[in-house]
Amino acid sequence: MIDLSVIQSIAKIKKYPPGCVLTGDGTDNILLVVIGGDIGVYVQGPEPPELLSVLGTGDVFADPALMQNKHALYTTKTLSDAVVLLLEKDAAVAFIRDEPALAFELIKHLYLRLDKTAGDLKSLLVRHDREQRAERLKSDNLQM
Repeated sequence: MIDLSVIQSIAKIKKYPPGCVLTGDGTDNILLVVIGGDIGVYVQGPEPPELLSVLGTGDVFADPALMQNKHALYTTKTLSDAVVLLLEKDAAVAFIRDEPALAFELIKHLYLRLDKTAGDLKSLLVRHDREQRAERLKSDNLQM
């Protein structure tokens, strides 16, 4: 878990009701730390968003777009009442520059989250592929 005391001096703490979009297409790129509540991480795409993972107290999330000036790859949305610490891009860059030891811990935490998310995404793609194969097989059997 990350020591939030240094981050709190340069971040905003906000409360959100269930159903609020925190990050995603059309929102500012931010880094967030969940102080309380549950946050859903959804894969963005042409189909309805699919829940990839759930963040809880102490979890950190930053879309890869935060440091790349690109559109967000993921959407985060509150699943319950939530309290979140938000760090905007400029503050995140300043934090990394001014607090390298804490920034390293944050980056380590984000890497672990990214590794888990990549595994979750792989599982989601495998499941989607199986569902498509089953639908094709069913369709082929109906045509016979």
